Amino acid sequence: MGIDNFAIRLNKPSGVYYAGETLSGNVQFITTKPYNSDGVFIKYIGRADVNWTEGYKGNTDNRSGPGQEAAVPYEAYEVYIDKLELLYSPPDGKLTANKYSLPFSIKLPPHIPSSFTGSVGKIVYQVRADVHLSGIHTAASVTLPFTVLGVKDLKFEVHLHNPVAMSNNKTFSTMYHDKSLGAVSVWRKSKPIIAHLSINKQGFVSGEDILVSGVINNESDVDIKECELKLIETAQYRVGGGKKSEKITAYKCTQPAIDKESKAIWDNVPITVPCIPPSGLDGCSIITNSYSVLIRIIPCGVHFALELSCDITIGTIPFQEETVSLPIPPPSEAGYAHLTTPEASKDGYDPAPPGLPSGYPAPLSKSLPPLPVPVPSRPLSLPPLPGSKVFKVNRNAQRSSESAQTEGSREKTPIPGALIVPSAYVYLRGVKLRGVNKPKSYQSIHKTSTNKRDEDDDQASYVSEYNNSPRSIRTFC
Repeated sequence: MGIDNFAIRLNKPSGVYYAGETLSGNVQFITTKPYNSDGVFIKYIGRADVNWTEGYKGNTDNRSGPGQEAAVPYEAYEVYIDKLELLYSPPDGKLTANKYSLPFSIKLPPHIPSSFTGSVGKIVYQVRADVHLSGIHTAASVTLPFTVLGVKDLKFEVHLHNPVAMSNNKTFSTMYHDKSLGAVSVWRKSKPIIAHLSINKQGFVSGEDILVSGVINNESDVDIKECELKLIETAQYRVGGGKKSEKITAYKCTQPAIDKESKAIWDNVPITVPCIPPSGLDGCSIITNSYSVLIRIIPCGVHFALELSCDITIGTIPFQEETVSLPIPPPSEAGYAHLTTPEASKDGYDPAPPGLPSGYPAPLSKSLPPLPVPVPSRPLSLPPLPGSKVFKVNRNAQRSSESAQTEGSREKTPIPGALIVPSAYVYLRGVKLRGVNKPKSYQSIHKTSTNKRDEDDDQASYVSEYNNSPRSIRTFC
């Protein structure tokens, strides 16, 4: 067609990029004759597609017959990148015969999901270049897929650094001939196969080894044919109300056979993690994935295998040992004195302070004047503290004594432990007003009271303020 060696070359030969990284490369081609061209275009594509069908698929027109179920399709897609750019516009609209190498570059979005391929769904990323001739005709087109790895940092999931243990056992039913009963076959249970295994941690990245250790004790009379170690990826697809899942073997290795009535000891048996997408497929709502380690101990004959499994997490940024490095003090030429070990003086441990650079204020003196102690201007009158001696007063005897005493004598002989309160203050409960002129409004209320106890209650609940009386009210603390 006149356009040869049309290709896209990425700056990374592996074609693997992290989300948020810059994708760059060159579009290369050779033209053997001139063309009237609208230019060279490049398009970046990233999308997820899910498509499966459930139910019985009968005739070609999908009509359900008697006892048949109509096929139900489930389809969905998501678009993450869809960008078209003009890579090269030829002058005067003529693409001359020449050798072309056109650079391109795009920064990938930081939160796009990883590439994935399953039986009914996939997440793909592509870059496509087209040479457009004048009009609607496309002279040449080329597409190159590339792989995206979403960022999953294992440093933020500290619990994945802990090892995990697995244990399981299994017995077999075997048939044997009992000579005492003649040619009669009898079923019996064998001794168990007991497996205690563990893996070194729960979080891994591509290229790392999952180390399996432990003991497999075959106490039965059945030989173990082989042991399989698998890394299983479980993919789940969601479309509306429909769900579908599948298991994909990402890696598989085997271990030697184990004879009956013997044991095998595993010491860091590796399961290498291949280049696979991280767990979760963050950023995609229709496809998710998870990983697990599956160990199958397969016996000889028709017996079922003994299985052990545990879940793990695959990330893109591995664990890192955090180390703290202390800063080294600069030399004295830079204005700081060397740090030396202080020496004790004759009077005791009194090291001299290190010298300071010029321009710094002198240190404070060791002996400082004593701080002044604040002295109150007048002594404080405080109520008795809790736990002091309490005087109990018989109120009936007090009433009789008060009727015999004069008003002045009450003021001159205060009761021990009593608090003197000015008459301008009012107490609502527990206070008895004595020696105070009552207003007319209160005297009218007092006349209606015929009981001495009612009179005392009325006085205790009365609220008023007397500013013109020099007398005091005595209360008990």
